[in-house]
Amino acid sequence: MDRSFFDTAGVELSRAERYRIFVSLSVMDLEPARQSAGEAFVHVLPEILERVRTHVRGCDQAELVGEGALALLFPETSRQEAEVVVRRLSDIVRARLQELTGKPIPEMIPVEIASYPDTAGAKTMADFLDELAHRG
Repeated sequence: MDRSFFDTAGVELSRAERYRIFVSLSVMDLEPARQSAGEAFVHVLPEILERVRTHVRGCDQAELVGEGALALLFPETSRQEAEVVVRRLSDIVRARLQELTGKPIPEMIPVEIASYPDTAGAKTMADFLDELAHRG
């Protein structure tokens, strides 16, 4: 994973805390899709990442974490707004994986979201970011 993703996420979290604005971080767990797609999965990941990047705003960030997750950073985006975007992106990812690998992909891509200042999530955004850094 690109270290600049974590640097950007840290800056955006600090900015959100200072100015009391929203920022959201999401991770799509692509492991079930990896199991369905088989060996082709690794070869199509770069194209999947580029597809996602074309469907988000210029200020949003998307990065692969390890070999089985996609991290998404949404500055100035509430948890509810991030949920809508991530739902749309997971449909795009699923359809594209199915198209590229020729194999059926599970209907549901597991997603985890943390937002600031939203406290509805099980983890704070800072904790989620630390966990993601260790994972990547």
